[in-house]
Amino acid sequence: MKNSKWFVLLLSGLCASPLLAWPQLNNEGYIDGESIKFDPRSGDYIVTYYGDSGNGERLVTLVYETPNKIKPAVKMQIRSTMGRDIAYAYDVSNDRGAKQDIYAFGFSVRSPWWEKPELVTHATAVGQVNAGNLLGAAQAIETRVTYAGSIEAARMKQSSQWLPEVSFAKTNRAFRFNWQAHPNKQPLDDIKPGQHRAGFGLRLPYLPGLVTFGFDGNSKPFGFPGAAGGDSKIWKDIDKLMFGSTAPAPSVKSLGPTVLIPEPFVAQSLATGIRDDLATWVAAGQLSEPLAQRLRSGLDAIGNAAELNNSAGVLGNAEQVFYALFSRHPGMRYEHCENDDEPDKSKADHPELSRLAARAIAFNTFELTKRYFVQQLARR
Repeated sequence: MKNSKWFVLLLSGLCASPLLAWPQLNNEGYIDGESIKFDPRSGDYIVTYYGDSGNGERLVTLVYETPNKIKPAVKMQIRSTMGRDIAYAYDVSNDRGAKQDIYAFGFSVRSPWWEKPELVTHATAVGQVNAGNLLGAAQAIETRVTYAGSIEAARMKQSSQWLPEVSFAKTNRAFRFNWQAHPNKQPLDDIKPGQHRAGFGLRLPYLPGLVTFGFDGNSKPFGFPGAAGGDSKIWKDIDKLMFGSTAPAPSVKSLGPTVLIPEPFVAQSLATGIRDDLATWVAAGQLSEPLAQRLRSGLDAIGNAAELNNSAGVLGNAEQVFYALFSRHPGMRYEHCENDDEPDKSKADHPELSRLAARAIAFNTFELTKRYFVQQLARR
């Protein structure tokens, strides 16, 4: 929601007005009459809190329009570049049935490239990384990473009408990539119902894995006139409402950068990274554990064969991995992994393996195999 930062400042500045005497809180921790109620007809919330309505009433009632009346979809492409990076391109749309414009979207990844000195350009962070102090590096990057001086400044792509942002959470060492319609570029280029926007992207030395896109609808500004503040639990409830935990916006599963491509390239190391990432697909219910075990064995075999420079073993085990994937999605081939195709909507995903998971694992296995053979040719 575009007014969330303003809301934080407003709420933090709330204080008791000397003209308002706080009533006693009831047993539930509220002032009698305070509430948040959902209106199923409009999809909005009716918020009532203690304050000064301006007409002598001590309970103020407002309508909060949640920023979740959107119907987003994401189509994406993944491409291997001539170098180490993988190029990600996203096309975001908003269905005609939506009631709001899409104002912002993004996803989080736990891809700690600040652990790799060659990927970090933040001067203080580089020193901390080289000293082996990863916590110091995380603190140096700070909670909010400004776009102009960030380590991702040359890695995010968008039109001039959209503003990129990278935020960093110290608690779980996750980065969030976010794009929002540029508030200073009018008319606002938010994605209206029935429209789509292309040209969003990333270039990073990471193979794809599962990510979840979150979205913000462009709802009306919302303030709290005459708010008295105090210790009522209503403010915690309003906080949950404003920041999405009460009325979350739709989300979309897609692919984003999760598996680091090592530099210098070591096939066994990359095979291990792809192998370890399978746990994410299992946890999401998009890959069965028995099939994951089979794929882990195949990836381990590829890595072990690569260590022995056994090219036939690398190729043979890669073919076994591809067979395990494609046999569960008849007609699917490697070339389908780079682009979002349009599968038959009447066909359900295979119970052992979603099409999205198959796409990512196949792309990653192909990249592992290709980069191994490129390395072998370079050594001759």
